[in-house]
Amino acid sequence: MKRPKRYLALDLGDRRIGLAAGSLEARLAQPLEVLDRAGDEGDVRVFRRLRELVKREDIGAIVVGDPVNMDGTAGPRAEMSRDFARRLQKALRQIRVELHDERLSSFSADEWMDRDGVKPAQRKTRRDAYAAAVILLDYFEDKDEGRTMKDEGGTMKDEI
Repeated sequence: MKRPKRYLALDLGDRRIGLAAGSLEARLAQPLEVLDRAGDEGDVRVFRRLRELVKREDIGAIVVGDPVNMDGTAGPRAEMSRDFARRLQKALRQIRVELHDERLSSFSADEWMDRDGVKPAQRKTRRDAYAAAVILLDYFEDKDEGRTMKDEGGTMKDEI
């Protein structure tokens, strides 16, 4: 399968979804925005916005953070992310959707915001987009190193 040039990463939360875009060739990821998924039409709005970004940013694949437990097992949050990824794959059939381990992405996002000088008042609204960028950079690193699509705990990060 041909490698996409541009990727979109999602850091899913109950109320917000952080977005980042990047390029595997350049090994760069940029926090984009945070989407509100609150309310009855939350995911409908989110899917509409994702379709727009896929087109505008020329996205070839979407990487959804898979929040497995530290021991590699899948808990309720991981099941929620996997269900979202399956629904996204159905909605955006032409785009490959993959899961990727997101352990410690929020911690790394906080360190990145420190380096970028993001003010404390802005952190809550930007953390999810930075976490999505961390997920994407980690995904690129795994691709670079030719890692298998199983993490240490055995959770599949394969295509959905």
